[in-house]
Order: sequence, then C-alpha cells, then structure tokens
Amino acid sequence: MRLKTIAILLGALLAVPCLPLELTAKYLQKQSQKTFDAPHFASFDYTSISHHILVKACAHGSAAEKDVTLILDTGTNRTTLSPELISLLKLPRLGPSTTIGTGGVAAQSSVYDLPELQANGYKTDHLRAGTDEFPRGVDGLIGMDFLKQFVVVLDYPHRRWALMDGEFDDVGLREIKSLPFVRGNFDKIFVASLLPSGAKVYLQLDTGADIGADAMLHEDSIAGLKLGRPIAKWGLQDATGDYGVPVYPIPWIDIGDLRIKPATIAVHPTSSPHFDELPTGLIGVQVLERYVVEINSRNRFVRLFGTRHPSSREAGRKRR
Repeated sequence: MRLKTIAILLGALLAVPCLPLELTAKYLQKQSQKTFDAPHFASFDYTSISHHILVKACAHGSAAEKDVTLILDTGTNRTTLSPELISLLKLPRLGPSTTIGTGGVAAQSSVYDLPELQANGYKTDHLRAGTDEFPRGVDGLIGMDFLKQFVVVLDYPHRRWALMDGEFDDVGLREIKSLPFVRGNFDKIFVASLLPSGAKVYLQLDTGADIGADAMLHEDSIAGLKLGRPIAKWGLQDATGDYGVPVYPIPWIDIGDLRIKPATIAVHPTSSPHFDELPTGLIGVQVLERYVVEINSRNRFVRLFGTRHPSSREAGRKRR
C-alpha cells in the first residue's frame, strides 16, 4: 500500500518538469510520513473490575507539572481532573460548563484552563478541563477533546495503545471490519446497528462503558425483540440511580457490518436518548477487548483487527 501511494505521487510529480529532484524527494518523504504512521505503543493497565484503560500522561500547570494516571474514555467529551490535581497545578477557573459522561449522562462542572497535556509522545495546549472525584490512584480521565485530534489505536490483547497523526500502518494484523460512524453532540461516536427484530439503533463506542454485555439498550428500544429469562444482572450506577440491570441472550446483533452471534444485551430501565431520530445505546467493552481497535475521528471510521493474518491454510480454504 505504501509503495503504491509513493508510485502514484511520483508519477504526478514527474509530470511537472520544472520541479527540482531534491524537492521531489522531500515532498515524497513528507507525504509518506503524513499518510502512514508506524505506531509508538505504550503499555496501559486494564482494571479487572471496571475494565477501564489506565494510561500514563503528564499534566502541566502554571505552577507545576505532574506525571498522572488517567482513564482513557471515548464516552466523555471533556478531559476531567481530580480537585487535588487542579489545586496542585494551580489551574485558573474559566467558569461552569456541561460534561457528558457514560450513557449520555450530563453533569455540571467547573472548567479550568489546562496549559498542556502530554500523552504517549503527543500533546495538546489549553484544554478546558472539568473536575470530578476519582478512585485512589487515578488522577482523572482523557476525553474526546484530546483524543479526537489523533488516530487512536487500542491493542486490547497486548494491553498497549498508540496515538498517531497519520493512517495506522496495520502490517501484521488481520482486518476484521471497518465501521463508519457518525459524530453526535458532545463528540459522541455512534455506529449504526441492527437488532434481530429489525429495529435500528445507534450504539455509542465508549471505552469507559463496562456494562456486562455486548451492548446496552433501553427498554423503549427493544420493542418487538423476544427476550427469555435474564442470564445475569449487572450492577450499574449513574445519575438516575443504582440498578441491577438484567442481561439477556439474543441470537445476534449487527454493530455496523460486524455481526456478533450469539450476543448479549443489558437492558436499562429508562427511556433512550435519541440521535437523528433513532434510539441510542452503548457498545460494551466486552466487544472491544477482543480486538485491536483503531479510532479515526478525522475520517470517521473505526477499524477492528485480529492480531494475526489468516494462515495460508485458512486462506486456501476460503478460496475453495
């Protein structure tokens, strides 16, 4: 793929006779670096209870800087820090604002000017950071205000992650599916999905959503779907209360073009928020953790990879 791209660019450049060879070489090098990116992976911790991705970062304030541990959360629109960290860094308060967390729950919070946040070799300046309480050993979370500026690769099987400016060089991986997504309010990532009843829903890709099932839906979005007895109850706490959310088996669910068969759904006992006239739900981390996941916010797609290419025997069987 890389050689093909360079060949196309070279053909176009050679058609311009007045372009110096030195500039041609520099242009090709720049384009190659821009289009493809060899990822620099850093390890992450994966909590066994809440299934949160914990990454290392460095937060810079006007008075100090500190190495921090942050939850990587694609379901939250705003990077959020603990009150203790905000006090240590002496961040100036900008005023009140709304932060959208897991499941679309809105919370009012003060926002602060974070001069610089560095993570895995990349940085952003002057994020409007919110504040909230976090468990011991966690200093906050990285939200979509930071993550959407890069291509994010989450290698769940090997507990590592990468940020990139260009396309992910996926050598050594086997692509399973490429899922286009639409961006909702507050930078939510929605993948069009289908239930066995024929009902269409938007499922949000949320790395912070440990829901004990492949997907979480609301009661009003499962009309026409025949459910048997629940196979489990999953503890869930949000702004509307504490629930033992029932988990049901279903024949399948299509998340974009990815069919999960059989599948499980957790059913939340509330009405669903809607986006573009369709009910919404969540993709569980129980799906994501099976793959290497590339999130490309610029081009609006998510790619899922296995950790190896199919063997020649497998490929031959498919051809026959």
